[in-house]
Amino acid sequence: MKKLPMGEAAFRQRERVRMQNEKLKLDTIKRKLAAGNISRLTEARKKQMREYIRTKRGQPIDDKIVTFLNLTPEQLDRKRKDEKNEKAKAKRLAEREAGLRVDKRRKEHMTYTHHKIFNAKPKPPRKPQTAKVKKMGKVVKEAKPMKIVNSSLDGKIPLIISPKLTVYIRPDQDAEAVRAKYLNR
Repeated sequence: MKKLPMGEAAFRQRERVRMQNEKLKLDTIKRKLAAGNISRLTEARKKQMREYIRTKRGQPIDDKIVTFLNLTPEQLDRKRKDEKNEKAKAKRLAEREAGLRVDKRRKEHMTYTHHKIFNAKPKPPRKPQTAKVKKMGKVVKEAKPMKIVNSSLDGKIPLIISPKLTVYIRPDQDAEAVRAKYLNR
């Protein structure tokens, strides 16, 4: 299998899902039409509304409503946006002509000086930022009770405390005190 270009797999997956969704929609529409539930289908509902408007009490048809019914949702959105923009544009133009609105993007209107320019004070140069070193808590050195000072066994006496523990002591050390220390720990 050759390698697909970047994004191609995702695109193909989206296409597959889109086709599947369209097929499901068509199946739903067919099923609803067969069952006679046409009021919930958009197109069928629009058709119903058009017929209703045409026959309604012999009144003249309102073109706006018919146009609205003939548009797709995207076209309708576009139409609404265009109308809104036209309204806003007309309002701005009327304000300009009346002298109420000034186009601030033009050079002749850019005369305002910001207050910071007058009140600016020279600042000292900024210190370069150094990487912060994380400080650890203070380490307290404790005296080790069983610290090995001299590991040589020259001139030392073996003291058997238990079958698994033998301690070598100097001749001047108290054997009972050492035994008690090891048994009480």
